[in-house]
Amino acid sequence: MAGQVEVDHQSHQLTIFTAILRVPPLLVLDAFCGLRINLNGLGVEHWFIENLLLFAGVSISLVVFFLPSKALRSLYNISLAVGALITSMWWNNVFITKINERRSSSDWDSVFQLHKSIENTGRLYANIIFSLDFTVYLCAQLLYAFLFVTVGAKSYWLRNGNLTYHLVWFCLPVVSRLCMEGIYNFDGDDAEEVIGQVNHVVYIVKITALFEPVVNLVIAVVAKALWLLFRMSRFVKVCTGIIKQLGITIFLESEWTRLQVPKVLRIFFTCRFLLHILDFPSEMILESQDLPELLANVSEEIAAHICDTFIAVLGISAILSPVASFMGNLSRKFIGGHEGEAEHVGTMTSILFFILALQTGLPSLTRTKRVARLYRNISLLATAHLHFIHNILHPVLMQLSTSTVAPIQRHVRAMVAAFMLLLLPTVCIWYWWSVLTVSTWLLAVTAFCVELIVKVIVSLIVYGLFLYDTFSENQWESLDDYVYYIKAVGSTFEFLSGIFLFINGFWILVFESGGIIRATMMCIHAYFNIFQVGKDGWKKFYLRRLAVQKINSLPEATEEELRQFQDVCAICYQEMKVTARITPCQHFFHGACLRKWLYMQDSCPLCHQVIMQAEENEAAEPENVPRDPGNHPNQFLVQGAN
Repeated sequence: MAGQVEVDHQSHQLTIFTAILRVPPLLVLDAFCGLRINLNGLGVEHWFIENLLLFAGVSISLVVFFLPSKALRSLYNISLAVGALITSMWWNNVFITKINERRSSSDWDSVFQLHKSIENTGRLYANIIFSLDFTVYLCAQLLYAFLFVTVGAKSYWLRNGNLTYHLVWFCLPVVSRLCMEGIYNFDGDDAEEVIGQVNHVVYIVKITALFEPVVNLVIAVVAKALWLLFRMSRFVKVCTGIIKQLGITIFLESEWTRLQVPKVLRIFFTCRFLLHILDFPSEMILESQDLPELLANVSEEIAAHICDTFIAVLGISAILSPVASFMGNLSRKFIGGHEGEAEHVGTMTSILFFILALQTGLPSLTRTKRVARLYRNISLLATAHLHFIHNILHPVLMQLSTSTVAPIQRHVRAMVAAFMLLLLPTVCIWYWWSVLTVSTWLLAVTAFCVELIVKVIVSLIVYGLFLYDTFSENQWESLDDYVYYIKAVGSTFEFLSGIFLFINGFWILVFESGGIIRATMMCIHAYFNIFQVGKDGWKKFYLRRLAVQKINSLPEATEEELRQFQDVCAICYQEMKVTARITPCQHFFHGACLRKWLYMQDSCPLCHQVIMQAEENEAAEPENVPRDPGNHPNQFLVQGAN
């Protein structure tokens, strides 16, 4: 058991490490999309070359992001090896320049005190070797050699190479320069000529020192490139097979899981946020007069930065997912809902935020408008989250209203949640209408909040009716009618709210901010929130009216028939003492029970014969045939009850 836990922990660490490796290409891609990489500062002036470099940078970043994890690690290893080699050569140039400039022994701080008298050239040579600068230089070169050997190219020669051997190659230019201190006289009349000759020799040594590491890197890069091409060809074949056999949806789901997109986006957003904090404009802090102004300026700067590119919007969408999931699960546990009811709240919240950002063009807005639009989108998102909580609360209320053993604490928690769902949108509506001017956004969010209030009120009224019926001694046959009328009022308001939001969105599309994305979302809204809601409502109304017509067309059992049959209703298993309806197939049921049954299907609960067809064929049967109680199909229920 402990071994399995350790394996799972190591696997989790590996997935996090792989996700971190995919963050740098996203940062580069975000910098290109946000135009924070100034190509003109690099000497690129022609627009064609600038766009070509921009396209190349975006393409390379995308390719690196989609690489398999093993190929990605190999790419980073080679990059570290190249970086170690370049930094080592730069460090050699810095130290050689320092040797040329510091010609006095007093310029070098020795780690060890030298007491014996040596020649001037030897004293400088010894002071350089035993100086603190040279010690730091050796440690740095040792680190570069270690990186080059450990994480560099995995060729056979390099993998089995000696660390000291590569350290000698890395230090060869400086060592050769130090050796020339005892060969050449740098203090003579021809010092400039001597320095020129020494620099020429050192330059040749630098080229020679680069030969061995570069050859190893070239071999490693070629080997990795060939291996990567082979893996990519196999990967393309596997992807093609998955698409042909399982479909494009399964392929996209597998790639989503392989790339760990949500986790990568969260790490990307965190890194981007921290980098912005480190690069925070100091003049904003200095210009702030007091703490509230400082907090307002900092909040505005952060809000404007976290959504200035579409990749940043993806990052904040991924961050909102666990936050919404946590809030949904917390609400579910407080209300007492079932497991899994808040499972998709986080995903839906992320998708909704990204759609709102695309629909409103959030990254392309100016700084002030972007902050205001972000606030409005978050407000809509919070209102939608309250709708999600109501979807969790409603079935809990229905369950509690029909239970006689539920503890009072569950009722209290449900009532508190319902009260909060009524209070929060009411306070928001009051605040928005008191500080904002009338706009299309204000009308939309108000309709959204009022719809939530109406839905909560409908749920509470239905909860109260069912609760009264549960603890009532007599059966309330007209309860279903009242529940239907109340729910019909809520559904009608929801339908009218959908129509109002469609008209409001059409006004925005035509007169404020159009776009293909907004038009597409309006079509989706019109289909799901208007057409489907209206269709379902009309279907329920039609089935209910048809059921009422069927019930009214069925004959009622007389008191003598009920007394002779001593029957029970096959739907509710309660005795039929006062009234009952007789189907054409000669089955007895409570009228209210049979009507509820006919709302769902048009057949007899016992023999499954279509009632309307039986009613149509009833004219062919003799009308005054006495009913035999002994042959009645419901008698097995009575016998079983006795």
